[in-house]
Amino acid sequence: MDRKFLKCITKPILTIIHSQNLITIKIWHILLQHAHPNLLKNNSHRISLASLSIQLNIKNKNLIIKKLKNMPISKFNVVNKYIFNHIEINEKFVIYSYPSVLKLLLSHQYVLDVTKMLNKSNLKSKHSFFIYELCLYIDFFKYIKYMPITTFKNYMNANSTQHKNSKNFYNFLIKPIHEINEKSNLKISIVPVQQKKCIIGFKFNITNKFTTNLYSLEERCNFTFQNLIIFKYINILDENLTDFNEETINNYIAIKEKEDIRKSILENI
Repeated sequence: MDRKFLKCITKPILTIIHSQNLITIKIWHILLQHAHPNLLKNNSHRISLASLSIQLNIKNKNLIIKKLKNMPISKFNVVNKYIFNHIEINEKFVIYSYPSVLKLLLSHQYVLDVTKMLNKSNLKSKHSFFIYELCLYIDFFKYIKYMPITTFKNYMNANSTQHKNSKNFYNFLIKPIHEINEKSNLKISIVPVQQKKCIIGFKFNITNKFTTNLYSLEERCNFTFQNLIIFKYINILDENLTDFNEETINNYIAIKEKEDIRKSILENI
């Protein structure tokens, strides 16, 4: 699977909040699970601070409010720049709405399945959370076997000086992998792929300890088509796809691109 394909399927949906801290990331996923049944029907959603406090297992509501107020919000419909269109916090409730361009993508059942698993997890490190999230998608769709190191670093939001050395980056992954294997439904190994003694990427080996639902080829392709559109027309061309829905997909992606994606998925299942 080529690098452009990997980038388009991992960047838009998986890295929306990776620059945030773990509590903020958990808040995002709880709000998404709560809104999911009415994501396409309602313009805004409401959850009580009490419910949010219980699900986060955090009694300090002021801390939760502080994290909510620091959520990235923007007037511009750019997927990787912000999380919500609007957040309003009063004494009892949080009222929030999502970017229109993300609604269709986030509304799919497999996004909810991953979100539920993340919300059930008891991972203490945000890097464990990131890797677990990625591995859940890999386990659901079965079409990512290998990821170039640059793509993986970007996904992990690990671009500091200490991560420039590929061996240091690999060592950095050991603790999160151990925590996932100890505390989650997955058994994973991430094996470095070397070229001339230099790590150029990683191979993912994932076993689900329990039964997992496999999605059809058509469902996998549709998910990837939509992610490709978002990557291509927002991250590259910076277009504002406020009318993004299933009917407009064919207007934004060529037939040959669809065939290439379908072939890549079939080859990597």
